[in-house]
Amino acid sequence: MLVLSEFTGAADELRRAVRVNPHDIEGLKDAIMTAIEMPPAEQGRRMRSLRKRVLENDVTAWSDSFLAALAEAREGRA
Repeated sequence: MLVLSEFTGAADELRRAVRVNPHDIEGLKDAIMTAIEMPPAEQGRRMRSLRKRVLENDVTAWSDSFLAALAEAREGRA
């Protein structure tokens, strides 16, 4: 199970992670315990969702969408 700081850029994309404010020590402890105590079936579902998201939104996908947006912006000015 992934425990992820809510301050990371990936937090908006990886919503199935257990998110935590790393400055909140009690909250961090609770998040780790939540991840540890989570039923295996739920852990599996969440991790499959997280892996799928990462595979779909890799650097190639990001650069393709960025370049497409640039091309659209350029066409809009022409």
